[in-house]
Amino acid sequence: MSDDRVATLQDVFEYLQDVARQSRRIIEDAAEALRKETGCYFEHMRRWDYVIKPNDHFLETRFGTSRAWVTYAPREKLLTALFYIQFYGKPPVVPALMYGSLDLGKRSVDKIDRWAPYNTVRDVERGKKGIKAEQDSPFSIVTSARKDCFSEARLVRVPLESITSQDDLQRIVVKPLAALVHGKVAEARELLKGVETIEWPPRFAETEEQEEEVEEA
Repeated sequence: MSDDRVATLQDVFEYLQDVARQSRRIIEDAAEALRKETGCYFEHMRRWDYVIKPNDHFLETRFGTSRAWVTYAPREKLLTALFYIQFYGKPPVVPALMYGSLDLGKRSVDKIDRWAPYNTVRDVERGKKGIKAEQDSPFSIVTSARKDCFSEARLVRVPLESITSQDDLQRIVVKPLAALVHGKVAEARELLKGVETIEWPPRFAETEEQEEEVEEA
């Protein structure tokens, strides 16, 4: 017998809560697996966290997130790791995880502004000056001349629904990311062969006014 029950608003809320919980778990598991894969401790840079709705700490957020930035800095001479979860976008919405390496250049962690991970994504999408993205499939390379930002970020975006197991997490996220934080781009590209990726930045231009309307709705 088929289930003809119509989904309720409560069902929708519970589903969204489940997606947010699973997304947090993906990032936590990926960070722990990255530590094991590289033999390096990556510290969660809590002060760099940013979430669009409802507060600044995605790993503690229970409900309502549409975008989230979580950053991990290595204690050794590796590149910093960025995770970015997105549940928002132009229809059709594809929930996605973007991750990659951040190169601080000669700057110390203390000299990087807490908004740098946020700006790496948002300012590129808004077409702001001083930061740009170039395609190096399957990666997007973001560069900036700002003194309080990263010298370079190399990012890849994948559908969130493609990560359904620990094996998927290792294959799609952890191993390519481990190569990226070591600066081994060719190895990361090889590991990503056959992995479904999503082009970024999006082809549509997003104005600040449009974004504010979405966030305040």
